[in-house]
Amino acid sequence: MDRSVRRVPVSRFPRLLGDWRAGGGSLAERLADAMEKAVRDGRLPLSAQIPAERLAGELGLARGTVAAGYRILRARRLIVT
Repeated sequence: MDRSVRRVPVSRFPRLLGDWRAGGGSLAERLADAMEKAVRDGRLPLSAQIPAERLAGELGLARGTVAAGYRILRARRLIVT
């Protein structure tokens, strides 16, 4: 298995996440859910290095929202920092 780290350009995330704003919960929860789904269905490689809070600008979110989404993903043990 290839364990090399892959950088996913921040510009790919809007397409990669699809219609992630639909549904219930906070924006941070929806973002975390969409990223988890992208990992589970193979759109986002397990070894991917995800962008820092600068993803906020690409998705039209506050940096705090992205940071909260990442905290959720860390709690789910889906990302490490």
